[in-house]
Amino acid sequence: MNKKKSFLKFVPLLCLLIFFNLFFSAIASNYPEKDVKIVITWDAGGSTDVMGRIVAEELGNLFGVKFFVENRPGAGGEIGWVYLSNAKPDGYTIGNINIPYFINTYVQRDECSYRLSDFVPIANLVSDPAILAVKGDSSFETLGDFINYAKENPQVLTVSSEGVGSSDWLVMTKLEELAGIELNLINFEGDAPARTALLGGHISAYSGNLSEVSAFIETGQMRVLGLMSEDRSFLFPLIPTFKENGFDIVSETSRGFIAPKGFPDEYRQILVDALEEIVKRPDFIQRMEELGVPMHFISGSQFEKSLEKTERLIKEAWDKEPWL
Repeated sequence: MNKKKSFLKFVPLLCLLIFFNLFFSAIASNYPEKDVKIVITWDAGGSTDVMGRIVAEELGNLFGVKFFVENRPGAGGEIGWVYLSNAKPDGYTIGNINIPYFINTYVQRDECSYRLSDFVPIANLVSDPAILAVKGDSSFETLGDFINYAKENPQVLTVSSEGVGSSDWLVMTKLEELAGIELNLINFEGDAPARTALLGGHISAYSGNLSEVSAFIETGQMRVLGLMSEDRSFLFPLIPTFKENGFDIVSETSRGFIAPKGFPDEYRQILVDALEEIVKRPDFIQRMEELGVPMHFISGSQFEKSLEKTERLIKEAWDKEPWL
């Protein structure tokens, strides 16, 4: 009898816990209830922007609310990421993350006001290999042609970069070291203006990612001299790798989504599940392939661990040999 009375004392508490569990589950299941802003930290027209707009469209169709892109470019993505880190973590503002740019910025600049710990990783969607491209009518048919000319003409060839410490800058300085050449690196705020400069004949070569130039490869407006990946791309199997040309340079840019610190776990899981569903859709896969975007889905805690590992590696590299 005493045991029964003792148990009955906890019944109201159990009922209360069950009520709150059901209440918060109901709230989470109704997310999102209004428009969701996706902050893109680069100019419109670049591969991150294009990916963001396609994902926004897919998420909007899935949830029945509007997901819209807001571009906040500048300072190699820093302006947008600082804005995102200060956004209200109510579930209605998320943004892109580009690795290694995101981490490089604060590793090399103590005054940068954001860190990985200021964000909640949602999911990675793309791992995009780096490339070196020239105009379709360029006299450089191969990477060897480009290197030989650079050796004979130091500082003459102009190549796009997104600033000191960016992945473009790092791979081009690595190429200079390995090939014994001197290039003239020109800074641009994003891939779109850099591509425009190349197509307009204002620079000699474009350093970026495969997805940025896939459409121009197919039209013959650009020629990719080399791919900075372990293996050739199944999308463009005729493009040789840098390794095949004797230069051990492997680099890729990962693109995904993050939210401000404090973003509810329930909301993150809802977005993770939605993105996982989207990346499996044949029409989405086809759209990504048409853009030359190699998919690589990593979600939730696994994505978080991947980012933390990358952060450690970049910090170790910086401590060993700062690149500024």
